[in-house]
Amino acid sequence: MILAAGATAASSRWRETAAPACPPAATALPEGPILAIHHAPTLTAERYDLVARGLTNGRDRLESLSDGGIRGLLFHAAAQGDDGFWVVDIWESREAIDRFSRRVRPIAEAAGITEPMKTYALHNLLSC
Repeated sequence: MILAAGATAASSRWRETAAPACPPAATALPEGPILAIHHAPTLTAERYDLVARGLTNGRDRLESLSDGGIRGLLFHAAAQGDDGFWVVDIWESREAIDRFSRRVRPIAEAAGITEPMKTYALHNLLSC
């Protein structure tokens, strides 16, 4: 189950959408998945939403890992914290991040987000 902001489930803020099927645990990623964290002064919820609209031809939210033609994204979360807005992604490869970065950079810059995300090779990843 995926909960998306904006509708009703247990609270009036969230709605349920169908969860994608998890890949088999044995799926090997040759170079390993990459963790990307974006937390910067120019990243705000409002600017994040502008980028989402730019990627999805005007929709308010990303609704699947492949929205807007994004390929190679395994996990995505965005949240407001006490110290600013956070985006945490897991990508299948460095190539997938680079491909996405080339696409999103002009959209993000137009929204006022100037700092790039930071990336890290994962040491361990558990899912599903």
